[in-house]
Amino acid sequence: MLAVAIDSGGHRTDMVMKFSAERLNQRVWAIKGRGSPGVPPWPKRPPKLRIANLAPVHIVSVDTLKHGLLSRCQIPACATSRSTAGCTSPTS
Repeated sequence: MLAVAIDSGGHRTDMVMKFSAERLNQRVWAIKGRGSPGVPPWPKRPPKLRIANLAPVHIVSVDTLKHGLLSRCQIPACATSRSTAGCTSPTS
């Protein structure tokens, strides 16, 4: 692995921030997702530290990243819908 990104949202934010701060030189980053237009998939430069003993939080675009990952999976549209009308079986 070249790097690790840990979601800092939720109930364990303080633990994630401390864990990431202790491992910044090992490329362990705290991230927070934002689902709005215009947010870059990954920041161009690391954010500035606001509190010395906590890790900086990298804001990532969840919409852009999800779209990129799902488009690479090449899942047919019928597999993601509840209706099977128009889908062909893999054996046909």
